[in-house]
Amino acid sequence: MAAANYSNGWGGIIYKQNKLLTAKLLLKAGADPTARNYRNNKTALQYAIDSNFNEMVNLLLPISPKG
Repeated sequence: MAAANYSNGWGGIIYKQNKLLTAKLLLKAGADPTARNYRNNKTALQYAIDSNFNEMVNLLLPISPKG
């Protein structure tokens, strides 16, 4: 199994776009919800918002830093 915070430029949660169960498992394993894509500096929450993936937004918003 890959490390929860494996960095390939995307980050674990970002890399598994639209995979809610995978995101939950990665977060439970210690994945960093604030990890950013090195190309455009976006977080998984920003990708979820941009994609209108409301279930992912609801998962990530409460655990994302304000600001």
